[in-house]
Amino acid sequence: EVNWIDNFDREDLTDADIGANYKYSPKMIHDITLGEIANGMCHNHIIENIAMRKDDVCLILEDDAVFKPNFLRNLNALLRKVPPDWEILNLGGHYCDGENCTVNNDHTSPIIEVKPYQHIICTTMVVCYLLKSALSRRIIKHPLFKPLSFPIDEKMKWILPDVNAKVYWSQPWLAYEGTKTGMFKSSFPERGF
Repeated sequence: EVNWIDNFDREDLTDADIGANYKYSPKMIHDITLGEIANGMCHNHIIENIAMRKDDVCLILEDDAVFKPNFLRNLNALLRKVPPDWEILNLGGHYCDGENCTVNNDHTSPIIEVKPYQHIICTTMVVCYLLKSALSRRIIKHPLFKPLSFPIDEKMKWILPDVNAKVYWSQPWLAYEGTKTGMFKSSFPERGF
C-alpha cells in the first residue's frame, strides 16, 4: 500500500494550524519556518498513522527523496546486515559526520555499512527511513512529539534516545534530498529547504 500525504503545504497553513501544532522554544537557534512546521505536521501525521497500523514496517519518504542507483538491491543487502533489534533505519540524507553523503554515487556494490545511532548532530535523517510500528507508538507518547518546537529531524534527534530506540544508519546513504543537490529548486535556498 502506498499513501501520498499532500495536505500539509506551508502555503495552506492557517494561523489556527500553526497555533494548534507549533510552540515556540527558546532552544531553537533560528526561527522555525512555515515549511518546517508543515513538514513536521506531515511526519507527525504519518507516525501517528503507523502507530495505529498492524504493519510491522513502513518506508517513509519526503517529497524530494531521490533513490541512488541500485536502491532495492542495496536495501536488501542492508536488511541482511542490520541487527534484528532495529526499530528505525535511516536510509537517506545529505550530511553525516561532516561528510557530504550525496557525492559518492558509486553504489554498484551491495557492500553497505550499518552504523548504530549516536547522539550527534546529523542533518536530514528523515528524508528516507524505515520505521517499525512499535517504535512509532513510543514516539507519539513522548512530550516533544506534539506540539512542534523544532524541525522534525532535530525533534527526532531528541526523542529517539529518550524512548530507547534501536536506530541504525546506512552508510553510504541509499537516498538523498534532491533539494540539497540542485535537482529540485528550493523555496529557501539560503537555508537549504
